Amino acid sequence: KASVEAMLRLLRTSRSDAAFTRALQRDFDCYMSIGCDDEGTVLFTGYCSLELEARRRPSGAFRHPVYARPDALKTDPLTGTVLGWQIEGQDLVPAPDRAALESGLLRGTELFYFNSPLEAYLVHVNGSARLRLGDGSITYLGYAGKNDHEYTSLGRTLKNKGVVRGPVPIEAIREAYRRRPNDVIAGMRQNKRFIFFRETDADGWPSGSLGFQVEPKRSLATDKTVFPRGGFVFVDTFVNGEPFAQWMLDQDTGGAIRAPGRADLYMGAGNRATALAGEQAEEGRLYYFFLKDPPR
Repeated sequence: KASVEAMLRLLRTSRSDAAFTRALQRDFDCYMSIGCDDEGTVLFTGYCSLELEARRRPSGAFRHPVYARPDALKTDPLTGTVLGWQIEGQDLVPAPDRAALESGLLRGTELFYFNSPLEAYLVHVNGSARLRLGDGSITYLGYAGKNDHEYTSLGRTLKNKGVVRGPVPIEAIREAYRRRPNDVIAGMRQNKRFIFFRETDADGWPSGSLGFQVEPKRSLATDKTVFPRGGFVFVDTFVNGEPFAQWMLDQDTGGAIRAPGRADLYMGAGNRATALAGEQAEEGRLYYFFLKDPPR
Protein backbone atom coordinates (compact mmCIF):
# COMPACT_ATOMS: atom_id res chain seq x y z
CA LYS A 1 0.00 0.00 0.00
CA ALA A 2 2.78 2.41 0.89
CA SER A 3 4.50 1.67 -2.42
CA VAL A 4 1.37 2.37 -4.47
CA GLU A 5 0.71 5.61 -2.59
CA ALA A 6 4.32 6.72 -3.08
CA MET A 7 4.17 5.89 -6.78
CA LEU A 8 0.98 7.92 -7.14
CA ARG A 9 2.65 10.93 -5.50
CA LEU A 10 5.64 10.51 -7.79
CA LEU A 11 3.45 10.42 -10.91
CA ARG A 12 1.61 13.54 -9.79
CA THR A 13 4.68 15.60 -8.85
CA SER A 14 7.38 14.62 -11.39
CA ARG A 15 8.09 17.56 -13.70
CA SER A 16 9.77 15.50 -16.43
CA ASP A 17 10.55 11.96 -17.56
CA ALA A 18 14.11 12.37 -16.29
CA ALA A 19 12.93 13.52 -12.86
CA PHE A 20 10.53 10.58 -12.64
CA THR A 21 13.28 8.10 -13.57
CA ARG A 22 15.71 9.56 -11.00
CA ALA A 23 13.15 9.36 -8.21
CA LEU A 24 12.12 5.85 -9.27
CA GLN A 25 15.72 4.62 -9.09
CA ARG A 26 16.31 6.42 -5.80
CA ASP A 27 13.19 5.33 -3.90
CA PHE A 28 12.09 1.99 -5.38
CA ASP A 29 13.39 -1.53 -5.79
CA CYS A 30 12.38 -3.42 -8.93
CA TYR A 31 11.52 -7.13 -8.81
CA MET A 32 11.06 -9.19 -11.97
CA SER A 33 8.75 -12.19 -11.90
CA ILE A 34 10.72 -15.42 -12.23
CA GLY A 35 8.14 -16.47 -14.83
CA CYS A 36 7.47 -20.01 -15.95
CA ASP A 37 11.14 -20.87 -16.52
CA ASP A 38 12.95 -19.07 -13.66
CA GLU A 39 14.28 -16.70 -16.34
CA GLY A 40 11.44 -14.19 -16.36
CA THR A 41 9.20 -15.52 -19.14
CA VAL A 42 5.55 -14.64 -18.47
CA LEU A 43 2.67 -15.53 -20.78
CA PHE A 44 0.24 -12.61 -21.04
CA THR A 45 -3.28 -13.56 -22.07
CA GLY A 46 -6.35 -11.29 -22.12
CA TYR A 47 -9.77 -11.09 -20.56
CA CYS A 48 -12.76 -8.83 -21.08
CA SER A 49 -16.23 -7.88 -19.88
CA LEU A 50 -18.98 -9.44 -21.94
CA GLU A 51 -22.18 -7.81 -23.21
CA LEU A 52 -25.03 -10.33 -23.15
CA GLU A 53 -28.80 -10.69 -23.21
CA ALA A 54 -30.30 -11.66 -19.85
CA ARG A 55 -33.54 -11.60 -17.85
CA ARG A 56 -34.31 -11.01 -14.19
CA ARG A 57 -36.78 -13.91 -14.12
CA PRO A 58 -36.85 -17.17 -16.06
CA SER A 59 -38.63 -16.68 -19.37
CA GLY A 60 -38.62 -18.74 -22.56
CA ALA A 61 -35.03 -19.81 -23.31
CA PHE A 62 -33.69 -17.64 -20.46
CA ARG A 63 -33.57 -20.34 -17.80
CA HIS A 64 -29.88 -20.63 -16.97
CA PRO A 65 -28.95 -18.55 -13.91
CA VAL A 66 -25.93 -16.99 -12.34
CA TYR A 67 -26.10 -16.56 -8.58
CA ALA A 68 -25.60 -13.96 -5.88
CA ARG A 69 -23.11 -14.66 -3.13
CA PRO A 70 -24.72 -16.91 -0.51
CA ASP A 71 -24.49 -16.18 3.21
CA ALA A 72 -22.87 -19.58 3.71
CA LEU A 73 -19.66 -18.52 1.92
CA LYS A 74 -17.20 -17.23 4.52
CA THR A 75 -14.13 -15.19 3.59
CA ASP A 76 -11.44 -13.24 5.39
CA PRO A 77 -12.74 -9.63 5.52
CA LEU A 78 -9.27 -8.19 4.99
CA THR A 79 -7.78 -10.41 2.26
CA GLY A 80 -10.86 -12.00 0.69
CA THR A 81 -9.37 -15.48 1.17
CA VAL A 82 -12.07 -18.16 1.18
CA LEU A 83 -12.36 -19.68 4.65
CA GLY A 84 -15.08 -22.19 3.85
CA TRP A 85 -18.81 -22.85 3.86
CA GLN A 86 -20.95 -22.57 6.96
CA ILE A 87 -24.64 -23.23 7.37
CA GLU A 88 -26.11 -21.67 10.50
CA GLY A 89 -25.53 -23.93 13.49
CA GLN A 90 -23.03 -26.15 11.67
CA ASP A 91 -19.23 -26.34 11.49
CA LEU A 92 -17.20 -24.58 8.81
CA VAL A 93 -16.45 -26.96 5.91
CA PRO A 94 -14.75 -26.56 2.49
CA ALA A 95 -16.95 -24.72 -0.02
CA PRO A 96 -18.85 -27.05 -2.41
CA ASP A 97 -17.66 -27.51 -5.99
CA ARG A 98 -19.58 -26.57 -9.16
CA ALA A 99 -21.53 -29.83 -9.40
CA ALA A 100 -22.75 -29.58 -5.81
CA LEU A 101 -23.65 -25.90 -6.09
CA GLU A 102 -25.62 -26.44 -9.30
CA SER A 103 -27.55 -29.37 -7.77
CA GLY A 104 -29.81 -27.03 -5.76
CA LEU A 105 -27.69 -25.61 -2.95
CA LEU A 106 -28.12 -22.09 -4.34
CA ARG A 107 -31.86 -22.14 -4.82
CA GLY A 108 -33.27 -18.72 -4.00
CA THR A 109 -30.09 -16.79 -4.82
CA GLU A 110 -30.61 -16.67 -8.60
CA LEU A 111 -29.62 -13.23 -9.87
CA PHE A 112 -30.08 -13.21 -13.67
CA TYR A 113 -30.98 -15.79 -16.31
CA PHE A 114 -29.26 -16.46 -19.65
CA ASN A 115 -30.45 -18.23 -22.79
CA SER A 116 -27.93 -21.09 -22.62
CA PRO A 117 -25.75 -22.74 -19.97
CA LEU A 118 -22.71 -21.67 -21.98
CA GLU A 119 -23.56 -17.95 -21.78
CA ALA A 120 -23.97 -18.22 -18.01
CA TYR A 121 -20.66 -20.10 -17.82
CA LEU A 122 -18.82 -17.45 -19.86
CA VAL A 123 -19.86 -14.85 -17.30
CA HIS A 124 -18.19 -17.06 -14.66
CA VAL A 125 -14.96 -17.17 -16.65
CA ASN A 126 -14.82 -13.40 -17.24
CA GLY A 127 -16.12 -12.33 -13.84
CA SER A 128 -18.32 -9.48 -15.07
CA ALA A 129 -20.83 -8.57 -17.78
CA ARG A 130 -22.99 -5.78 -19.15
CA LEU A 131 -26.53 -7.12 -19.44
CA ARG A 132 -29.21 -6.12 -21.92
CA LEU A 133 -32.59 -6.89 -20.37
CA GLY A 134 -35.83 -7.66 -22.16
CA ASP A 135 -37.34 -4.24 -21.42
CA GLY A 136 -34.49 -2.41 -23.18
CA SER A 137 -32.68 -1.43 -19.99
CA ILE A 138 -29.04 -2.10 -19.17
CA THR A 139 -27.52 -3.33 -15.93
CA TYR A 140 -24.17 -4.71 -14.82
CA LEU A 141 -22.78 -7.80 -13.10
CA GLY A 142 -19.70 -7.62 -10.92
CA TYR A 143 -17.62 -10.18 -9.07
CA ALA A 144 -18.79 -11.05 -5.54
CA GLY A 145 -16.80 -14.16 -4.57
CA LYS A 146 -15.74 -17.68 -5.49
CA ASN A 147 -15.73 -21.17 -4.01
CA ASP A 148 -11.91 -21.36 -4.37
CA HIS A 149 -11.81 -24.75 -6.10
CA GLU A 150 -9.24 -25.32 -8.83
CA TYR A 151 -9.99 -23.82 -12.23
CA THR A 152 -10.01 -26.11 -15.28
CA SER A 153 -9.91 -24.42 -18.68
CA LEU A 154 -12.91 -25.25 -20.87
CA GLY A 155 -10.88 -24.47 -23.98
CA ARG A 156 -8.16 -26.91 -22.97
CA THR A 157 -10.74 -29.57 -22.10
CA LEU A 158 -12.43 -29.20 -25.51
CA LYS A 159 -9.08 -29.38 -27.32
CA ASN A 160 -8.12 -32.54 -25.43
CA LYS A 161 -11.44 -34.12 -26.43
CA GLY A 162 -10.98 -33.12 -30.08
CA VAL A 163 -14.08 -30.90 -30.04
CA VAL A 164 -12.07 -27.86 -31.18
CA ARG A 165 -8.65 -27.40 -32.78
CA GLY A 166 -6.23 -24.51 -32.78
CA PRO A 167 -6.80 -21.33 -30.73
CA VAL A 168 -9.93 -21.35 -28.55
CA PRO A 169 -11.39 -17.82 -28.28
CA ILE A 170 -14.96 -17.35 -27.07
CA GLU A 171 -16.42 -17.58 -30.58
CA ALA A 172 -14.76 -20.96 -31.14
CA ILE A 173 -16.35 -22.24 -27.93
CA ARG A 174 -19.76 -20.88 -28.97
CA GLU A 175 -19.42 -22.60 -32.35
CA ALA A 176 -18.51 -25.86 -30.60
CA TYR A 177 -21.62 -25.50 -28.43
CA ARG A 178 -23.82 -25.10 -31.52
CA ARG A 179 -22.34 -28.30 -32.98
CA ARG A 180 -21.86 -30.45 -29.90
CA PRO A 181 -23.69 -28.93 -26.92
CA ASN A 182 -23.51 -32.04 -24.75
CA ASP A 183 -19.72 -32.23 -25.07
CA VAL A 184 -19.33 -28.56 -24.16
CA ILE A 185 -21.64 -28.91 -21.15
CA ALA A 186 -19.66 -31.94 -19.99
CA GLY A 187 -16.47 -29.89 -20.35
CA MET A 188 -17.96 -27.06 -18.30
CA ARG A 189 -18.73 -29.47 -15.47
CA GLN A 190 -15.06 -30.43 -15.24
CA ASN A 191 -14.32 -26.92 -13.98
CA LYS A 192 -15.00 -27.12 -10.24
CA ARG A 193 -14.52 -23.39 -9.67
CA PHE A 194 -17.70 -21.34 -9.23
CA ILE A 195 -18.12 -17.54 -9.22
CA PHE A 196 -20.78 -15.48 -7.44
CA PHE A 197 -22.00 -12.09 -8.61
CA ARG A 198 -23.61 -8.85 -7.52
CA GLU A 199 -25.59 -6.33 -9.51
CA THR A 200 -23.81 -3.01 -9.80
CA ASP A 201 -24.12 0.27 -11.67
CA ALA A 202 -22.08 1.72 -14.48
CA ASP A 203 -19.97 3.93 -12.19
CA GLY A 204 -18.21 1.04 -10.45
CA TRP A 205 -18.29 -1.47 -13.27
CA PRO A 206 -16.47 -3.67 -13.93
CA SER A 207 -14.90 -4.33 -10.56
CA GLY A 208 -11.96 -6.65 -10.00
CA SER A 209 -11.46 -9.05 -7.12
CA LEU A 210 -10.19 -6.19 -4.90
CA GLY A 211 -13.52 -4.39 -5.23
CA PHE A 212 -12.23 -1.54 -7.43
CA GLN A 213 -13.06 -0.73 -11.02
CA VAL A 214 -10.69 -2.23 -13.58
CA GLU A 215 -9.49 -0.17 -16.55
CA PRO A 216 -8.74 -1.38 -20.11
CA LYS A 217 -5.02 -2.06 -20.62
CA ARG A 218 -4.27 -0.64 -17.15
CA SER A 219 -5.52 -3.51 -14.94
CA LEU A 220 -3.78 -6.84 -14.55
CA ALA A 221 -4.97 -10.15 -13.11
CA THR A 222 -2.50 -12.53 -11.46
CA ASP A 223 -2.39 -15.39 -8.99
CA LYS A 224 -2.79 -13.71 -5.61
CA THR A 225 -1.22 -16.66 -3.83
CA VAL A 226 2.00 -15.58 -5.57
CA PHE A 227 1.79 -11.81 -6.08
CA PRO A 228 0.68 -9.08 -3.63
CA ARG A 229 -2.77 -7.57 -3.99
CA GLY A 230 -2.76 -4.19 -5.71
CA GLY A 231 0.89 -4.10 -6.75
CA PHE A 232 2.16 -1.36 -9.07
CA VAL A 233 3.72 -3.12 -12.07
CA PHE A 234 5.35 -2.58 -15.43
CA VAL A 235 4.39 -4.97 -18.26
CA ASP A 236 6.59 -5.48 -21.32
CA THR A 237 4.98 -7.66 -23.99
CA PHE A 238 2.96 -7.42 -27.24
CA VAL A 239 -0.75 -6.70 -27.80
CA ASN A 240 -2.41 -7.09 -31.20
CA GLY A 241 1.04 -7.58 -32.75
CA GLU A 242 2.38 -4.28 -31.41
CA PRO A 243 4.84 -3.65 -28.56
CA PHE A 244 3.03 -3.07 -25.27
CA ALA A 245 5.15 -1.45 -22.53
CA GLN A 246 2.81 -0.13 -19.87
CA TRP A 247 2.47 0.78 -16.20
CA MET A 248 -0.43 -1.20 -14.74
CA LEU A 249 -2.07 -2.14 -11.43
CA ASP A 250 -2.26 -5.77 -10.36
CA GLN A 251 -5.82 -5.43 -9.08
CA ASP A 252 -7.64 -8.57 -10.17
CA THR A 253 -7.49 -12.34 -9.77
CA GLY A 254 -7.47 -14.66 -12.78
CA GLY A 255 -9.43 -17.88 -12.50
CA ALA A 256 -7.09 -19.57 -14.96
CA ILE A 257 -4.02 -17.58 -13.96
CA ARG A 258 -1.79 -19.75 -11.82
CA ALA A 259 1.87 -19.40 -10.79
CA PRO A 260 4.36 -16.61 -11.59
CA GLY A 261 4.51 -17.38 -15.31
CA ARG A 262 0.97 -16.19 -16.14
CA ALA A 263 -0.88 -12.88 -16.18
CA ASP A 264 -4.11 -11.58 -17.73
CA LEU A 265 -4.48 -8.13 -19.32
CA TYR A 266 -7.92 -6.55 -18.99
CA MET A 267 -8.96 -5.52 -22.52
CA GLY A 268 -12.24 -3.74 -21.79
CA ALA A 269 -15.87 -4.39 -22.74
CA GLY A 270 -17.68 -5.01 -26.02
CA ASN A 271 -17.01 -6.89 -29.24
CA ARG A 272 -13.59 -5.37 -29.97
CA ALA A 273 -12.33 -6.12 -26.47
CA THR A 274 -13.70 -9.67 -26.72
CA ALA A 275 -11.80 -10.20 -29.98
CA LEU A 276 -8.58 -8.76 -28.52
CA ALA A 277 -8.86 -10.90 -25.40
CA GLY A 278 -9.42 -14.04 -27.45
CA GLU A 279 -6.32 -13.36 -29.58
CA GLN A 280 -3.99 -12.29 -26.77
CA ALA A 281 -1.25 -14.84 -25.95
CA GLU A 282 2.21 -13.26 -25.91
CA GLU A 283 5.28 -13.79 -23.78
CA GLY A 284 6.98 -10.92 -21.99
CA ARG A 285 8.31 -9.64 -18.68
CA LEU A 286 6.51 -8.51 -15.51
CA TYR A 287 8.12 -6.11 -13.02
CA TYR A 288 6.92 -5.03 -9.55
CA PHE A 289 8.06 -1.82 -7.86
CA PHE A 290 8.26 -1.48 -4.08
CA LEU A 291 9.64 1.22 -1.83
CA LYS A 292 13.16 0.53 -0.66
CA ASP A 293 13.57 -0.39 2.98
CA PRO A 294 14.40 2.71 5.02
CA PRO A 295 18.00 2.88 6.29
CA ARG A 296 18.46 1.61 9.83
